[in-house]
Amino acid sequence: MQIVRNYVNAAKAVGGTTVYQFEDGGIQYVTLKIVKNNAEVWAKVEGAGNGMYKVHIIERQLMKQEVRQMPKAWRAASGRPARLLSMASISTPQGRDQAGVGAGPG
Repeated sequence: MQIVRNYVNAAKAVGGTTVYQFEDGGIQYVTLKIVKNNAEVWAKVEGAGNGMYKVHIIERQLMKQEVRQMPKAWRAASGRPARLLSMASISTPQGRDQAGVGAGPG
């Protein structure tokens, strides 16, 4: 169980938080979250009294916004002039994506 406490203390030392913690059948489980530099690091630590443990780590970062020009083949097929398109374009009733770049019919 000392191993699990070490992970909890290490996360707290860098500003992390304990999201969930419980013990079941002699195994201690803890979920930790650390937010740094536009990224979240989540860790699930499982530790047993016999010294066996598992650590699962997931890092989640903000998606990089990429804007590129419509490929020539698409322009030719659509018969429309090229315009900038967002890689993660979400159409709205006004025909514009969230970034304000025209994505609707033109």
